[in-house]
Amino acid sequence: MRCALNRWNSVMASSSLQNCQPLQRQSLRNHRGGFRLCAFKRSWRGVQAPATSAYSTAEVEAMKGVAIRAWTAVRDTYVDDTFNHQNWDSTLQKALDKISTVNSRDEAYGKLQAMLATLEDPYTRIMPPKEFESFQISKDGYVEGVGLLLGSDQRSGRLWVLSPIKGGPADRAGVLSGDELVQIDGQPIKGMDGEEAASRLRGRVGTSVTLGFCRQELGINDAVGVPLSASSEIKIKLLREKVVLSPVSMAILPDTMLNGHASRIGYIRISTFSESAAHDMEKVVRDMEQKDVNSYILDLHDNPDWSGLV
Repeated sequence: MRCALNRWNSVMASSSLQNCQPLQRQSLRNHRGGFRLCAFKRSWRGVQAPATSAYSTAEVEAMKGVAIRAWTAVRDTYVDDTFNHQNWDSTLQKALDKISTVNSRDEAYGKLQAMLATLEDPYTRIMPPKEFESFQISKDGYVEGVGLLLGSDQRSGRLWVLSPIKGGPADRAGVLSGDELVQIDGQPIKGMDGEEAASRLRGRVGTSVTLGFCRQELGINDAVGVPLSASSEIKIKLLREKVVLSPVSMAILPDTMLNGHASRIGYIRISTFSESAAHDMEKVVRDMEQKDVNSYILDLHDNPDWSGLV
């Protein structure tokens, strides 16, 4: 993420409407050049929006506060001083004007995300409160659910099992990496986004959920000797448990250098950026150093960009 993490987390954590407060005037000074944000003052201090909104005035003003906090975090910490070659003040003004006309909080967050999208940086984005709550669940490293790491295909909306959590309910029931999740309690997931599916899979310990998966079965056509693929649908009933995710796993791989000498490669897999991931990785590296590991592979593949721990 290109914005400083502590500042960006504060933006996400304060993005709930109930927690929004107007920024103090002095916080709006640009530390690089000390410019005055006149366009901001006009819109925030009373100029009427170009169109009316069915959203309440208090809610609109609160969402403007969220927009300003996000804008300020980017202004103060973003790596590119040109903000992708645009006038960042003007971008805020346009976003505030658009937020003035929205009819829902979701629509307001859409306008705010559109403002950040002008940076053309996929790692600079804002999390609405519901998504941030799911992020916190994943960050803590445990969840009350079925023990799956899910990934989503942004284009098709399909959900896949990246990995069952070892020892969890899904793992014990035989769910495999690569299985496609197609149903939750008999309801097709088509049309659900990842967050909605995740919220349905999590729940109170001891409650049950029935999942439908589509599994690709591989075989060989003996007549022509080529691989065949067929899909089968399976249904599995699972009891939710408190599932703990170990974010870091490791292995030591033997290798031979070009000069013929033996060497050892440390393989480190980080499956999710939980609260303990950095500490756990440091511990793993120290352990490997004592075992004469002299090079490393850091594997971040399939680290989900939404909270896929369920």
